[in-house]
Amino acid sequence: MELRQAAMNNGLTGNTGARHTKAFAISIESSGRLNEALMVPRSLGMLNVPGLLREAPTALRFLRRGKLPVRQLVPPLEHKIPGISHVRRLFRKYERNEKTEVKG
Repeated sequence: MELRQAAMNNGLTGNTGARHTKAFAISIESSGRLNEALMVPRSLGMLNVPGLLREAPTALRFLRRGKLPVRQLVPPLEHKIPGISHVRRLFRKYERNEKTEVKG
């Protein structure tokens, strides 16, 4: 993870691994939960139509089996955890520490 973080700090963010890491963090920071329904689109790229079409059969299979949380696709319906303010405070603290490490 340290190598990926170092690469991302140096601007190497245009790959699936970096986007997946960012998507994971955005999901947790926004609701306190992992939004699995948006992980693949955010990891592959929201405008990567060929990549998303390759994943469509898997998404449909998950949907049929009740494993794709459709409710998470609509942000107002996404349930936030009760302590979301604490989660967001942790993210802010981490970001401040990252900025001071990069400068120092």
